[in-house]
Amino acid sequence: MKNQYFGDRNDFFKYDLALSLVEQVGALRAFTFVPMLTPDDEHADGNPTDYSALGKHRLGLHEYLMACVANPARRRVSSLKHYMRRNEPKVRYRQHGDDSFITDVPRESYFAGLSQVEMASSVILVDPDNGFEVATTSRATEHKYLRYAELAELYRVMGRDSVLLAYQRWPKMARDKAFADVAGRIADQLPEAYGPVCLSSGSIGFFALVKDEQLLSEVRDVFDGYANSRGFEVYA
Repeated sequence: MKNQYFGDRNDFFKYDLALSLVEQVGALRAFTFVPMLTPDDEHADGNPTDYSALGKHRLGLHEYLMACVANPARRRVSSLKHYMRRNEPKVRYRQHGDDSFITDVPRESYFAGLSQVEMASSVILVDPDNGFEVATTSRATEHKYLRYAELAELYRVMGRDSVLLAYQRWPKMARDKAFADVAGRIADQLPEAYGPVCLSSGSIGFFALVKDEQLLSEVRDVFDGYANSRGFEVYA
């Protein structure tokens, strides 16, 4: 995640989805955001800000993100907490590492810094630049990816009533094959996990893992409803 992306179309999707899960899944009370923040660069990935395919039912979020996009001083990941405090007071919001780059701290310390409180009754959204590590991941590019071992450690620490949600930018291959590849790697690390189930817009997806079969069913219901209303896909 980069500050220059804040408020783009993918951001609206991820925040709206996280809030939809908190609203519709009975065990959830909180939203914990783990942005894996990296420095801005010259790329224009944050330019798409047309949310029409996602709907505008969460108008407060839409308007807030548009205001941040229009003001460079506010186009920062840390700005989300102001929206949450004002517009979502019933949701316990926790932002982890929203003002420091993951390139500037040991990765083990970054993830180990998540407290038990942050990991309980919560949607825990992990947001790297690109998604899960790939075969070509190098030391120079590792900050852009979430390691499967890191996902596994977060899963083991999180509460039984939480949902672990991980961002994935799809590679240039068939979506069902891309899902199967990631799901297989997750299964290798976490054979005990319920899931993953993945909601995909076509360009990006969100992989969800839980520790309870009933909770997985509730997450799947939210994903199915979200997909049906927007023409997205669910993979499981």
